[in-house]
Amino acid sequence: MVTSHPAKYALAEYTLDTGNFNLLLNGKTIPLEPKVFAVLMHLIQQYPRFVTLEQLHEQVWQGRVVSDTAVRRTISKLRQALNDTDSDPPRFIKSQMKRGYALVISPDIIERVAEDRLIAGTASNVSPAAGPLLSPSLAAAEQSVKRRRPAAALILLLVFLLILLGVGGYQFSSRLLSNPQSAPASLALAVGESLIDIPGEKVDLALSADGRFLAFSASVKGHGGWQLFLHDRFSGQIKPLPTTGSHAVTTLSFIRDDSAVVYIDIAGERCRLYLLELKEGAQPQLLVDQQFTLGNVLYHSALDRLIYNATAAQGDNGYYYSYDLASGGVQQLTFSAASMIVDLGGSLSPDQQQLAMVRYRGQHDEFRLQIYQLASKQLLQETALPVRATQILWPEQDQLVLLDQGGTAWRYQLSNQQLSEITLAGNNRIRRLFITLEQQLLAILRPAVERSYIEASWPDRQTKQFYRFNKPPLALAYSPDPQKLWLTQRHADEYQLRLYDTNSQQQQPVISLENDFQLLSQSPDQQYLLLKMKKRLWLLQLSNNQLTAISAQTQVVESGFFSADSQQILFTENEAGRWRVNRYLISAGTTDRFSQDYRLFIPLGNEFLAVDPQGQFHRLDSTLQQVVKQDARMMFDVPYQVNIYGDTLLFSNMQMADTFLWQFSAQQPDISQQVLPRNELDPRLSISPDGKKALYFNIQRNSDRIVNLGKVL
Repeated sequence: MVTSHPAKYALAEYTLDTGNFNLLLNGKTIPLEPKVFAVLMHLIQQYPRFVTLEQLHEQVWQGRVVSDTAVRRTISKLRQALNDTDSDPPRFIKSQMKRGYALVISPDIIERVAEDRLIAGTASNVSPAAGPLLSPSLAAAEQSVKRRRPAAALILLLVFLLILLGVGGYQFSSRLLSNPQSAPASLALAVGESLIDIPGEKVDLALSADGRFLAFSASVKGHGGWQLFLHDRFSGQIKPLPTTGSHAVTTLSFIRDDSAVVYIDIAGERCRLYLLELKEGAQPQLLVDQQFTLGNVLYHSALDRLIYNATAAQGDNGYYYSYDLASGGVQQLTFSAASMIVDLGGSLSPDQQQLAMVRYRGQHDEFRLQIYQLASKQLLQETALPVRATQILWPEQDQLVLLDQGGTAWRYQLSNQQLSEITLAGNNRIRRLFITLEQQLLAILRPAVERSYIEASWPDRQTKQFYRFNKPPLALAYSPDPQKLWLTQRHADEYQLRLYDTNSQQQQPVISLENDFQLLSQSPDQQYLLLKMKKRLWLLQLSNNQLTAISAQTQVVESGFFSADSQQILFTENEAGRWRVNRYLISAGTTDRFSQDYRLFIPLGNEFLAVDPQGQFHRLDSTLQQVVKQDARMMFDVPYQVNIYGDTLLFSNMQMADTFLWQFSAQQPDISQQVLPRNELDPRLSISPDGKKALYFNIQRNSDRIVNLGKVL
């Protein structure tokens, strides 16, 4: 079936190009934000009728809660684009109290375009991968302007409204692209444009080649945890995509000419890679079912293959793999004979012949850039990176964009290894980057929030008081003295440990160090502190501030704990890929081997709580024999905290958007578990020595925005 669509409208000296989503004046493009464009189209469709604010809320914003001020601001932007701000009477848009807005002049159709539509009887014969999603029909707009064929106009208008309102879920077009020239042209991005600003945390994003569809994964209130969303930048619709048993969608990518997306889903201990075709009624197709971690996923369009990184189990090395979408075959792309290796943050070269990635060498706490030839799997280049990069983009043959752990983006030139920071306006940090075909950089931005601390009664968290500082500390923890807190703070190029008196609000300096450190615990006799700095353990004697290294520089230490008599420290280290438990005798200053095959080893009364490299908890007796395997499993690569008070141990661990709490008692073999949203309780909490109070961050619900940073190269 062939239908005729209005491709261009004339509004006096302006031309509205609906195919390219542009407003033109004398052949020059006037940038319009998607909502501004959608408002203009709705006014054209309703000409000469008035459109109320309520109708704009419903038709353009799809019922999303925005203020009337935001709608009026969009009208103001439209008037500015049409140079209709000072006209009296208005030339293009008039307003009337309680009636809303209407076009003053008639929109004239100046060009039509024929578009093939597949009817239901032939749609089943077309491959779902034949092409991308197409623009929604504008035929209803034409009929509302010219008032021809009223019966057909009514039907088309009804269909348009059903699509616009998303009746029955997100309705994807069943038409597939048979002629590339009929596809919608690129929808321009304005520099600084906020593409998505709905509340909630966001993890990853991808933009279709034509710039119309933005897919992103987010935890949005009212949608049940982490989910995958698709934003139509033309209509302004944001709808969740169907996922299977999703707990957390972490990364995604458009594939096959934007006709489908692939995404990684984390559910419990399993990570799964899915493919979802963007057509009505499609359900996710499982591609890879991994026991543990999957990372980012790339699409090699020439070979129709996915490239992703994964680890078989927690603590194992992480490598890149290739998945053939046609055959389902998997090939390993990267290798290493060393232990504690994780390959991450990969990106394909512009010609898709090479793979650039970050190799993290845990034994040396080092981030290295590696570039491989995909066909031969040959390592072409390797160099140490001066930043702790977690993501790479490869927009030009000699240029990379790096994103580091702190949320800062960098330009990196391959030929001379020159590094320069990409500065941002405002106090923001970047969570994720995406680069368009036009080399515009899109970013998930998170406003930097200063930490404040809450002290609450435990475990009910009912009675609360707030601690506020002129300069927020990096960490705050209880000391054995209930009136004093340990406070760590950065000052200039130093990291300082201080003792904060809650009564006088005075801070007593204890020690200053050149490197960032973590305060692990204080000995029960209150004479020592145990610090972790640069993967090593250090013992601080409080009487004279003497600092002693208790682990070798070549060791990679996970954590350490004092014995109940303050005479020993049990700590775990990785040696040639195997975790071992060491015992440090404080009086003698010597170390011996105590146990092995555990990544955490914690004294608990006359027993021990041990955690293996896969995160499984075990209870051991004094002879190191297993008493019971506990029904709990942790994740090492995200924040966790151990608090010991009396004969009770509280273990807290962040797992995606939640904080898991496990309580172990030396008197009871059973454990109790509680799961709280992380925005209510951060896992890095401190419990008072009597177990009656807790100190933790005042976590605010994150409101990430997806923003176009423009061209940065």
